[in-house]
Amino acid sequence: MKTVFVGNSNQATIICPKCGLTKNIDATNFKNTKKRLKAKCKCGEVFQVTFEFRKHYRKNVRLPGEYIVR
Repeated sequence: MKTVFVGNSNQATIICPKCGLTKNIDATNFKNTKKRLKAKCKCGEVFQVTFEFRKHYRKNVRLPGEYIVR
């Protein structure tokens, strides 16, 4: 499954994992859906896509700590 980030103008760029073909689409219709969508490339590759409508990307963090199962 591939996560595609949507910009401020509701434009998303989908990249085929097999051949690298890119396509810009308008993601306004998918704003209120949390579903995985199927995308099919011209090369025949079928893959799943989810859209992220965040203002900012998630930050990578490393927090020290311990986890104990009782």
